[in-house]
Amino acid sequence: MRSIDAIRALPRGAAQVHFVLLSGREGALASAARSAGAQIHVCRLTPMFPLRFWWLLRSLRPDVVHSHVHYSSGPLLLIAATAGVPIRIAQFRSTTDVRPRAPNTIARRVRRRLSRRLIATFATDVVAVSRAVLEAAWGGESTRRPRTAVLYNGVDLSEYPHYIEQAPEPALPTVVQVGLVSELKNQMLSIRVLAALGAQWPDATLELLGRSIDGYSGQAAELAAQCGVASRVVFAGDVDGVPAKVAKCSALIHPSRVEGMSNAVLEAVAVGTPVVASDIPPNREAAALLPGIELVNLSATPAEWAEVIVSHLNNPPTR
Repeated sequence: MRSIDAIRALPRGAAQVHFVLLSGREGALASAARSAGAQIHVCRLTPMFPLRFWWLLRSLRPDVVHSHVHYSSGPLLLIAATAGVPIRIAQFRSTTDVRPRAPNTIARRVRRRLSRRLIATFATDVVAVSRAVLEAAWGGESTRRPRTAVLYNGVDLSEYPHYIEQAPEPALPTVVQVGLVSELKNQMLSIRVLAALGAQWPDATLELLGRSIDGYSGQAAELAAQCGVASRVVFAGDVDGVPAKVAKCSALIHPSRVEGMSNAVLEAVAVGTPVVASDIPPNREAAALLPGIELVNLSATPAEWAEVIVSHLNNPPTR
């Protein structure tokens, strides 16, 4: 969504923007991208992908290729270089390219090393959404390397006063989490925290905004039933107008295991909704820069997370 916001901020006619989708299908933001003036190309990862991508670049002749698929940007930027693209940007958006429990096999390590070498050779610029991401993905000395930069995510604040003015005080305490419903985003912990809130706020609800990955919402729903809070957990899926919805909530919980620079956290801060987030380096970096973010260790119990949230529910901010 930040890319689409950037397109909308460009002066009309200043640039042509093309999105290349590697999944083989259009995502939830395809219509928004088109309405912003971008063109979309579905280019599925098959054995023919390198040739198809090369031909696409040769036909479009772009001035810039911007790739943000972590270390997999290496092969893409190699193809861009052979297609004659002059500016080739690798962007890192997360501190890791693997899931928490994914095996770190020899083959994966070899591919990662090769891809890193390709990025070092063929990227004209390397950027990351936070210093923590740059150091984790590109090395501890990365901030002093040439052609590297930290470019924080941002939000367009022009509509945010309206969101705040239109947000009524919730009738019941509502905790919201925004992001893919997945192991990395850790909605299981959020459900356990909701159950722990029951002692002081038995009517509190949890809204999960975002689509499910690998059937994770089904596992989360089973846990909610086991914890006795199924009726108070809402799986909303992909929704429009997330900042306006977050503005109506009592607190945002953000227990991610892995992060980059969370848009959900930035949007919650912008509308004045308190944030309770996992104490990991990217969230720590955001908390050092912005008010309204309280960090909790991932090893803390659900009751300890709930205690922090209760402090915000008992003392709602003045917006």
